[in-house]
Amino acid sequence: MYEFDLFIHTFRFEGHPIAVLEALSYGIPCLLTPGTNMAGEVEATGTGWSMEATPAAIAKRIQDILAARLELPKKGEAARNLVEEKYSWNQIGKQSLREYFNLLHPNYKIADVSLKSNNSLEVQR
Repeated sequence: MYEFDLFIHTFRFEGHPIAVLEALSYGIPCLLTPGTNMAGEVEATGTGWSMEATPAAIAKRIQDILAARLELPKKGEAARNLVEEKYSWNQIGKQSLREYFNLLHPNYKIADVSLKSNNSLEVQR
């Protein structure tokens, strides 16, 4: 994937697209349609662009990106950072532990949880 400047994903529906996450992890900005369920996130985080799922809208957006291709490295760096900060296995593990803890202890909401070196949980309210 390192040879690509842009990843285009034009699905009408896809739950949580692993292909998009993989492209972002390589620092490749993404052009997405709303059906990918990440179009809003890539717009909000500056890691890519979104457009309607019509041939005309897709063509127009590609033209716009090509005209502003100097933005690609900045968006690529933001893409890599997004995956490291939100979608790394460490972050997914923390989120899972937090959700399980909150399910088991509904009156004790926590902000963060981490695994200490002795395999005990450290809970932060």
